[in-house]
Amino acid sequence: MVEADSLVKRFGEVIAVDNLSFHIEKNEVLGFLGPNGAGKTTTMRMLTGYFTPTSGEVHVNGVDMVENPREAKRFIGYLPEHPPLYPDMTVKEYLRFVAELHGVKKIRERLDYVQKVCSLSPVWNRLISQISKGFCQRVGLAKAIVHNPSVIVLDEPTIGLDPEQIIETRNLIKSLGEEHSVILSTHILSEANMTCDRVMIINRGKLVGEGTPERLSEELQSKRNIALIVGREIDKSLFSGIPVEIQKQEKLDDKFRLELSFPAEDDLCPELARRITEAGISLYQMQEKKPTLEEIFLSLVKEVL
Repeated sequence: MVEADSLVKRFGEVIAVDNLSFHIEKNEVLGFLGPNGAGKTTTMRMLTGYFTPTSGEVHVNGVDMVENPREAKRFIGYLPEHPPLYPDMTVKEYLRFVAELHGVKKIRERLDYVQKVCSLSPVWNRLISQISKGFCQRVGLAKAIVHNPSVIVLDEPTIGLDPEQIIETRNLIKSLGEEHSVILSTHILSEANMTCDRVMIINRGKLVGEGTPERLSEELQSKRNIALIVGREIDKSLFSGIPVEIQKQEKLDDKFRLELSFPAEDDLCPELARRITEAGISLYQMQEKKPTLEEIFLSLVKEVL
């Protein structure tokens, strides 16, 4: 659906995006993550035709964004970080205007759809200048999808929303991903973790990680981390002869909780369970601890600092 090949964007001597390549498939939600100034918004603007790359190519449904921008943009719905709304129009008038610009044939049907899915009924006939920032964000999202694009690009879509609206927007993004390709740019890692099928992490304009959170976790780990709950305190001598380190041990009422680590290539869980039970210690729980998306993000960003 979207192919970005060797994208570079320079502003004078500053390289905002540096040789970035990626793709997004149909019916996929791709999270685009990075710290402030990483190049996320610049990349979004090249994908949507607002910026021309210094070098590299963007294709949307096989159409070159630089060579045929008008045709390529027909396939895209874009919600920038600050939606360009017309304050002197009502919400309904504005969305009808946008639908007409896109040549939508069944305008009433599409307006009914975005009014419902973006929860705009309370402000449908109010001037945009008189509605809250949260509702303005929802109007911007409705504007991005009113023409039923095959690719939806969302730049920080939950900014300004209250917790209930954030949950509704995340659910909407996931449902949109069932029928569209969605690119979600965000710095909120929990949002990406709950919403996206795959994530890309960029820093200083470079791609530093790509894949599902689970795959990135596996690639990152040089050690496996195991959490145990046992019946009594364990001495490190119990694990002599095997490369296991006790990272933490704490008392929990009448039990103890341990955090152990060992090389990722070794599967020592069966041996750990055998030694603990043969020592007469009750083993209540053994669970592997995977790095969170936050830990993955911080590790990958630090690597290029």
